[in-house]
Amino acid sequence: MNSCKNQVSPVAVSSGDCSADVPESRMDDLNVICPHCGESYQAEAEDFSEDEREETCFMCKKTYVLYDSFTVTHHTRPLPNSAGQPTPGEKGQTQ
Repeated sequence: MNSCKNQVSPVAVSSGDCSADVPESRMDDLNVICPHCGESYQAEAEDFSEDEREETCFMCKKTYVLYDSFTVTHHTRPLPNSAGQPTPGEKGQTQ
């Protein structure tokens, strides 16, 4: 019989290790995962924030701290110019 309550990790259940009842933190590249029950959802981009905030799980109703970390890479390239002249803002442009 398993004496662990709120067990998230099946590995810990089989080993009888109750120290893994609730993980310290969870992270995922796509979904927000409740650290209490493991329920997940895909966050909307407009909700992303690097500031910590409290959130309540819609499934188990327990509260946890959430923040998002992300990187942005900006890619640029010049527009084609049929005359072979520099486009506005390019180096070497004469006015």
